[in-house]
Amino acid sequence: MPSAESYIIPMPLDRSLTLDGTWNVRDIGGLETQDGRRVKTGLIYRSGALSQLTPHGMDQLSALGVQIVCDMRSMDEVTIAPDHLPDGIQYFHDPVETEDNQLDRLVSILFFRNRLKKMLPHLYTKVMIDRNAPLIGEVLRRLADAENRPAVIHCSAGKDRTGVLIALLLALLDVPESTIIADYTQTNHAYESIAQLATDLLQRIAFLGVRPQHIQPLIIADPAVMQLTLNYIREHYGSVVNYLQTAAGLDAAIIQRLKDDLLE
Repeated sequence: MPSAESYIIPMPLDRSLTLDGTWNVRDIGGLETQDGRRVKTGLIYRSGALSQLTPHGMDQLSALGVQIVCDMRSMDEVTIAPDHLPDGIQYFHDPVETEDNQLDRLVSILFFRNRLKKMLPHLYTKVMIDRNAPLIGEVLRRLADAENRPAVIHCSAGKDRTGVLIALLLALLDVPESTIIADYTQTNHAYESIAQLATDLLQRIAFLGVRPQHIQPLIIADPAVMQLTLNYIREHYGSVVNYLQTAAGLDAAIIQRLKDDLLE
């Protein structure tokens, strides 16, 4: 399989940040919209889990002025490795509902290798988009409140659950689809850290013979998967905005507030 680097679509602006003790951190700001505006910087950040932030990492997080953290990991993930945050930051647990857990999915890989390439598209469309629309609406509604910004959105790797939500937010802000997909692929810069997360989990089922190379397609941020997801929304909901107004339950005022506050 090609390397993670080969999936990265170059972007003119590097918006990555460093928080000691986590990975895949970047500001969603700086991206141009279709009408020539720009997403404001310093308001919404995305990252991997914050459970291993060092004291220096917490100082860095505080320096960003972060008001809230939205954690999209499961209850099991949070119980095993709760976020490690500085005082003064409000924490919201927004677990994405799934039909199984990480261990079940990994075990299924061993016995149903032919399903591997279908797992992420299913997770992004049927699970994230269809089943978790109310949760997506709740998180975006929270981000529309100026008192909750700057905010950090994260899951475990900062790739899948975070990736879908940030893609929807960028689409709401009229960022071009090609830019949204390119932004998604920047997660591949953190491939080694994400692969280590997978390796740690695989140790629990090493006796079954599952190895990191077996799940590489699940670790890569493949632009084709995000393209498929955006196509799915268009085919089943008409547009991202229509999806957010219907399935996710956002009213027009919230959508307009997000545009007014997050664009310049």
